[in-house]
Amino acid sequence: LFLSGAASLVYELVWIKQLTLVFGGTLYAISAVLCAFMTGLALGAWGISRYLDTRKEVNLIRLYGVLEGLIGVYGLLFPWGLKALNIIYPVAVAIGSGSALHLVEFVLSALLMLPATFLMGTTLPLIGGWAVGRTASSFFSNISVLYSINTFGAVFGCLFAQYFGIKHFGVAGVTWVDVL
Repeated sequence: LFLSGAASLVYELVWIKQLTLVFGGTLYAISAVLCAFMTGLALGAWGISRYLDTRKEVNLIRLYGVLEGLIGVYGLLFPWGLKALNIIYPVAVAIGSGSALHLVEFVLSALLMLPATFLMGTTLPLIGGWAVGRTASSFFSNISVLYSINTFGAVFGCLFAQYFGIKHFGVAGVTWVDVL
């Protein structure tokens, strides 16, 4: 579990580094990548809770292992997706700018990272469900939903700060809004 968490953050940092080479190193581009990453985590947690609610007998450890393997495979395939993005993104830059371009950056990075980050989002709820046992299925389902809600909140906070808050309230103002 520790190695899984470490690998996930290594992917995130490496992918941010690679995608900033495509999008540029602006705060908006980096925020788009971070939000896309967090969106996948939230969707994965939500999705696995829905899936497991419909299944009676699932070997959680086996499923966990399969999903971790798929994450690794996607990590190996990521460079080909990045090459495709290098072809698509210049067209987007030629068409739009400003907020529209930032939205395109978010969508493109989400499409590229979503398969792996969705799978990453499933792993903590799965291993948590295994740890508490199947007799506590409502506990497992609730944890998955809470994890999903929390991660979606992180996405909202990032989007709010970058696309609205800092623009209208400044850094200090957004900090106060966040504290309140």
